[in-house]
Amino acid sequence: MFSLFQEFPDSLPAINDFKTALERTKLHQYFCSEVKEQFQARLLLPGVITLLIIEHYIQAIRVLKLIDPSTILLEIISEPIKEHLRRRPDTLRCIVQSILADESELYEQLGHAYVRIPNREEDYVSSDEDEAAAEAWEPLPLQGRDFFISAKRKKTDIISTLVNIYGSQDAFLKVYKSMLEERLLGVPRQLQETELKNLELMKLRFGSQGSLHACDVMMRDVKDSERIRVAVSKAIGGGFLNTLILSKGYWDTEEPASFAPPAFLKKAFEEFAFKYQQFKRMRTVSFKPAMGSVNLTLEFKNGSFRFRVSPFQAAVITLFNGEKSFTAEQLAKELDVTAEEVRKRGVAFWVCKGVLKEQKVYRQLGSSNYRSTALLSNSDIDIVYSSVDILDFKGPCPELIEAPDVATSCGQEP
Repeated sequence: MFSLFQEFPDSLPAINDFKTALERTKLHQYFCSEVKEQFQARLLLPGVITLLIIEHYIQAIRVLKLIDPSTILLEIISEPIKEHLRRRPDTLRCIVQSILADESELYEQLGHAYVRIPNREEDYVSSDEDEAAAEAWEPLPLQGRDFFISAKRKKTDIISTLVNIYGSQDAFLKVYKSMLEERLLGVPRQLQETELKNLELMKLRFGSQGSLHACDVMMRDVKDSERIRVAVSKAIGGGFLNTLILSKGYWDTEEPASFAPPAFLKKAFEEFAFKYQQFKRMRTVSFKPAMGSVNLTLEFKNGSFRFRVSPFQAAVITLFNGEKSFTAEQLAKELDVTAEEVRKRGVAFWVCKGVLKEQKVYRQLGSSNYRSTALLSNSDIDIVYSSVDILDFKGPCPELIEAPDVATSCGQEP
C-alpha cells in the first residue's frame, strides 16, 4: 500500500480496485493496521526530513479520501503521523512552505474558507456554527464504532487537515507571521508583491484578526518605509541609508547585541531621525544599529570586491580605513563590546575571506622579547589583526560575497 500512496495519481486504477475489494470484504480494521505499520517502518523515522513526511501525508490524504469519503479511515491512519509531526520542531514551518509553494495544488486552495476539525470528543455539529450541517447530521455507522476515531463528517480540504494537526489555526498563523518577518527583512523590495498576494489569500482563508492583523501592519511598514526613505533622501541631498521602519509591538524580530556605531554612521542616523521628525510630527525613530545588512565595496591593489555583511562586521572593517592593524581589545574599545564578541562576530568573517590577517605578537618584558614559545602562555601573546593589500580569493570570486545571516537595514518606530 505504501507504494500506491507514493505513486498517486499514477496508481489510481489500482486504488479503485482496492476500494472495491475493501467494500466487499469489510476488512477495514486490518487495512488500517497494515497501513499504519508500513508508515511506521518506512516513513516515521528520525532520518526522514519533515518536508518529505508532510509530502507523503498529503498523498495519503488524497488516496484515503478516495477509498473512504467519510474520512474515518483517514482519521485512524493519520493519527500516528500527526503525533510524530507534533514532536518535530520544524513541522509548522514546513507546512507553511508547502502551502505557499508557487503553482502547487495547496496554493490554489489557499483562498477557500478554513474548516476546523473538532477534537475526538466532539461528536456533534453545532447549529450556531453551521445550521445546514446540523440539520443534515447523521450518526456514525455502528459497524465501525469499535475501531474508528469520532470525527465531524464535514468536507475539509488538505490545508485544513494540515493546519489542524495542532488542533487550531493559532500556532500555524504565528509561524507564518514569523516567516513573513524573515522574508520582509531579507528579500528584495520588488519581490514583496508576492508576499502581499500571499497575505491576502491567507486573510481570505483564516480571517484578518490576530496574527494576520499584525502581518497587515508589517506590510504597511514596508510600503511606508520606502516612501519616507525617498522623501528623507531628497531632503538631505542623497544618502546611503536604506531603512525599514518597524512599528513597535508588531514585529517579533530580536535585535542582536548592540554596539557603538562608527562616527560617520552615527551622524547619518541623526540626520535621518531629524528629517523623519519633520515629516512625522509627534513621532521619533530609534535606530537599531545591529540589525540589517550593509553592502560595501573594498578596494585592493588587485581590484574591487563587493560584500554584503552584518552592520557589526561592516563597523569592524571600517576601522581599518587609515589604520593598518588592531588587537581585538582595541577594536572592542572602539565599538564598546567585549573582545570575545569582536573575535566571533566581527573579525572571524574577514579573516576567513582573507581581507584581514592575524599575527601573534610576543609581549615585551623590560627591554627583551619572549622568544621561547614553550615558556609562553596565552596572556603573553597578543593577536594582531591587519588589513591586506592584495585579496587572494580562493577559487572563482562571486559578484557579491555574502556573510551568513544578514538582513535588510532597519530602524524601529516607537
